[in-house]
Amino acid sequence: YGQTGGDVKRLNAGIAASGGVRSALLARRGLTGPPTILEGKRGLLQAFADTYDADKITAGLGEAYYLQGSSFKPYSSMGIIAGQIDAVREIMAKNGLKPDDIEEIVIGSSRTGVSHGGAIGPSPKDITGAQFSTHFSLGLTVVKGANDFKTYIDALKSNFKDPEVIEVAKRVRMVVDEECDKAFPKKLINKV
Repeated sequence: YGQTGGDVKRLNAGIAASGGVRSALLARRGLTGPPTILEGKRGLLQAFADTYDADKITAGLGEAYYLQGSSFKPYSSMGIIAGQIDAVREIMAKNGLKPDDIEEIVIGSSRTGVSHGGAIGPSPKDITGAQFSTHFSLGLTVVKGANDFKTYIDALKSNFKDPEVIEVAKRVRMVVDEECDKAFPKKLINKV
């Protein structure tokens, strides 16, 4: 989905969450499983890794919660694009720029940002592709002044063919910036 779009993005986390809820409900009803399902010689850990530290799974259990290290996405786009949207918005506001004033937008990013946000290009085929396209997302920023959910839904209604948005999206060029690459993923987006 990050390279071509597709609805599966909406499903992958849901499948895991569904499995977790189902497991908890079954455990509450008394269903048991092998006591070494994780670390056993045919357990999940060895199935997915040659080396592992099983103690890390329960380290800080009941004290540390990964949710506390979560980031909040300010826009309805891929998180890695948030800083780029902020920068374009700030430059446009400070300089009173309009879409026709912009000849090119050069985005310096990490290698991951370029490969992940640059793969789909300026003409997405579906809403996931639009949200994962740096080109299209910045086209929306420049032309519509927004990247909220409604803006992407409106783009969907026009089949992602708004000529003004596409024209600006075609002017976005992504390049690997070594400073950004070194900082990734530590400075992906603002942490709360």
